[in-house]
Amino acid sequence: MCIHNNIRKKDNNMEHKKTAMQRFWGKFARGVIRHRLKVILAELLLILATVALFLPNLTQDVAFESIFGKDSDVKQHNQLFKDLYGRDEVTIVALPSDAIFSLPFLTRLQSLHEALENASDKIEEVTSLLNARITEGTDDSIIVHDLMENFPQSEAELQAIKDRVLRNKAYRNTLINKSGTFTTIIIKTEVIDDLENVDVVLKIREIVDQYRSEDFPIYVAGSPAIMQVLDSTLAKDFGKFIALTLLVICVILGFLFRRPAGILLPVLTIFLTLLLTLAFKSMFHSPISTVTNALIPFILAVGVADSVHILSVFFSTWTDREPHDALIATVEHCGTPCLLTSVTTAAGLFAFMNRDIITIRDLGIFGGIGALTAFVLTMTLLIAGLSFLKKPKAQVHKSIKPIFPWLEDAIPALGVFGVRHYRAIFGVIIFTAFLIGYCISLITVAHDPLSWLGKDEAVVTATRVLDEHLAGSVGLELMINSDREGLFKEPDFLQALEQLEHKAKAYLKDGKPFISSVTSLLTIIREVNQAVNEGKEEFYTIPRDRKLIAQELLLFETGGGADSLQDYVSFDYSDGRMTFRAPWIETTGYAEFLTMIEREAHTLLTASSEMPQDDIVLTGNMAIFSQALKAMLPLSIRGFGLAFLVISVLLIILFRNVKLGLISMIPNLFPIGLTLALMGVFDIHLDMFNLFVGSIALGIVVDDTIHVIHHFQQIIAQNGGQIESAVKATLTVTGRALLFTSVILCLGFSTYLFSSMGNIYSFGILLIVMLTTALFADFIITPAVLMFFYKNRR
Repeated sequence: MCIHNNIRKKDNNMEHKKTAMQRFWGKFARGVIRHRLKVILAELLLILATVALFLPNLTQDVAFESIFGKDSDVKQHNQLFKDLYGRDEVTIVALPSDAIFSLPFLTRLQSLHEALENASDKIEEVTSLLNARITEGTDDSIIVHDLMENFPQSEAELQAIKDRVLRNKAYRNTLINKSGTFTTIIIKTEVIDDLENVDVVLKIREIVDQYRSEDFPIYVAGSPAIMQVLDSTLAKDFGKFIALTLLVICVILGFLFRRPAGILLPVLTIFLTLLLTLAFKSMFHSPISTVTNALIPFILAVGVADSVHILSVFFSTWTDREPHDALIATVEHCGTPCLLTSVTTAAGLFAFMNRDIITIRDLGIFGGIGALTAFVLTMTLLIAGLSFLKKPKAQVHKSIKPIFPWLEDAIPALGVFGVRHYRAIFGVIIFTAFLIGYCISLITVAHDPLSWLGKDEAVVTATRVLDEHLAGSVGLELMINSDREGLFKEPDFLQALEQLEHKAKAYLKDGKPFISSVTSLLTIIREVNQAVNEGKEEFYTIPRDRKLIAQELLLFETGGGADSLQDYVSFDYSDGRMTFRAPWIETTGYAEFLTMIEREAHTLLTASSEMPQDDIVLTGNMAIFSQALKAMLPLSIRGFGLAFLVISVLLIILFRNVKLGLISMIPNLFPIGLTLALMGVFDIHLDMFNLFVGSIALGIVVDDTIHVIHHFQQIIAQNGGQIESAVKATLTVTGRALLFTSVILCLGFSTYLFSSMGNIYSFGILLIVMLTTALFADFIITPAVLMFFYKNRR
């Protein structure tokens, strides 16, 4: 905002007091006005061409590993796993019933199984009790076949199958629960992208819906099903955010300016900013994710702030002079603070730049680009558009009265209060800082993508039901990549692997076993050893003789089990995997188990084979979740520190004083600290989404401080006077604009409250609280800061 009384003075009395930056912006505005048609046509053509060329290729990706960059160890390990063993994520169709081993149930299961096999050509394998692997021994061979190769016809056959299933340890907690009242169909697909996953899961759901009934309940769970819901929710929220945010902004602009130009020009500016930013995302192959989806209301709300400042000054002064002169004077006085506020907003976002966590990196890069793009289009398209307006008739101008006349007194009064009681205010801040610090210490870090969805969402219910009966909806993969051929036939190594398996199954969380099932080559070897020993239970073990192990594996392979071997070990037995299944919990709950299993794997497996620890890798969703949150916490701290440093330097440059630049951060840090304290008090967890709310907010809330102090300095430099009167004059003309921009930002971010995802909803709440607190901080604390700094200069 600018000083209206100064703008209204004659130019020849003010020209000598203009700064170099004001003269620059005056020349810039004259150039835009002189070439306004060229500016408008050139920018529109460039923007529309860019949007038409790149925006149609914008993609969406909510895959859990998409958090990481392609060069990160996590992404490379995950890709290596897929290259060796295929996709580790499976869709699980779960069926509870007390009559699983009855002909009516098995007949319906068979029909559903066959329908799912034909659901999509992307489906690689469907496994249920019907085709579960059975390993049987004859005199001199092994036969591997499906459990129900011959569909049962009699009660005796059904009972025999039931006995065999409940005795088979490989089926337990994967295909059947211990009591035999809950069974699953496990669907594995090829390695597919996000859109293909959505298509496959929707086809699975369509088939399931045809079979589901009151006496045949069916649940669809697994990470592909969760990703499909996240994808669909994001797509729904994407359009909703654009429509709601634009509607809110149009209503507020109409309420404030009550002129078509005051609505159409800023809305066109921010809409083109959004399109161009999304086109840039597409250009650099950056998909829309659960994090970057929040960019839409952010860019629209933040992008309109500069327009509000310029329009408020222009429309309040253009009746006193020619429109072009009023527009040039407006740009002269608003150009520098608008530039600095855009740069500080971008700086807060650019602080997220990093190599590994690309969703956060992209939020920072393209959020910053959006903020700077909005500034450029505001200073060109908006100015060029306003230059076409004609001077209004006097009676029209007089008919437009201030919307809230009481604000003329209330806002400056808050500033005067801050000046008169600056010592008490600083005392309260110091005292409150200790209280805030304590409350912040209560914040816990937690991350649970499933909690982003509503409790009544079908996939949430399905996951909880699956974990209740099988306790295994999340997978952890232990990859062993050695150069030693035949390693997985060595008895000592297999014994070490078995010890690791026992330690995993013995791990307790909250007094209960945490790992529901462990599968690996050990499972196959035990099956074969039991089969060649007449199926006796005591032979479900790992032989201690290498030749015997090799012989039994050869029998299994030639007996029809070659495909099963490929799922767990390489053809030369140098590489292998071990899969652990655990319930779905918030991410930090996996940390202790992951630490334990990694430590034990390094100790046991390297001791038995002398392999390097780097050959042992943890991957899968459990590891990805944990590693992402582990990487993000220091990244958020570093990002906030970097944003604070960069913004502080910018303020020092703008205010031309180190002390003022630093203490002016107080009214910006206070609302952020207070909001974080409220998170601690109300047990709002820091998760992968809101970890960065402080850095984002810092770049936004500092904008109002810049406008207040910048214009305060102008009054002091041009008119002199007492600090109290200068603060009062500053807030008289800037207060309403600051209030209106804050209202626009809060209402713009309020569209987050209409999101179907809880993480975006809470993100919106936190931003609104911060912005509201920051507004009052700038009305009260910033004047106190100015009094503290200038008290000896009166």
